[in-house]
This record gives sequence, structure tokens and C-alpha cells, in this order.
Amino acid sequence: MLPPNDHRVINTVNAIKEKLWVNFGIKGVARFEGDQYHRIDKDYPGNPWIITTMWLADWYIATNQIEEGIKLIKWVVRRQSQAGLLAEQYDPETGNPLSVTPLTWSHAGFCYTVQNLNEKIG
Repeated sequence: MLPPNDHRVINTVNAIKEKLWVNFGIKGVARFEGDQYHRIDKDYPGNPWIITTMWLADWYIATNQIEEGIKLIKWVVRRQSQAGLLAEQYDPETGNPLSVTPLTWSHAGFCYTVQNLNEKIG
């Protein structure tokens, strides 16, 4: 709806990074502030999710911050199981999958972000 470099989008992304970025452990982006779904510790904003982390990567790619986007794509690759499956969310300390595995939404988000990267660097 808005271009990625619009000040409202930039302010929103900055708020997401401030409030939802998991600053320690495996890192990643929580779903929403205070998310209680499988939350392991109140010191985290929530557990990191693949889809939310890929949304941040999409913004990095759209704003030509390619290396930052690639870092988050690699973050997802490190989360996959031996069979290449992605979970819904991960334990922020151990990196173990929590809840649903595999989750189509996680896989679709990852594929979408990789396609965005490919189109950008073509």
C-alpha cells in the first residue's frame, strides 16, 4: 500500500525492530509484543517466527539493504530440520522448533523472500 521508503513504513519497521526483535539467543522477530503462545520467558517479546522474520527481510531487500536481507534468509536456513522442514516458531534460547512443524506459511514466506531477493539482484 505504501512504498518501502515512505516515512510511515520506516517508522513502523523501526518500531518492530525495537519492540519485536529478539536481541539474544537465536534472535529473529517475534509475532507481537507480549505474545504468550508457547512463550518460554517473560524477558523475550515472544518467540521468533519464520514469517515475521521474513517480512523484515522483505523490507530490507525492498530498500536495497541486500546484505541484511540475506542475513535473515540465512537465519531461516539455519532453523530448518534435517529434512528441510520449517516450524512456525522457535525457542529463542535453544533454537528448537516450537508448535507446528512443518508449517506451510513458514515455507511460503521463505520462498517468497528468496524470490524477492532473486528479482532484486537478478
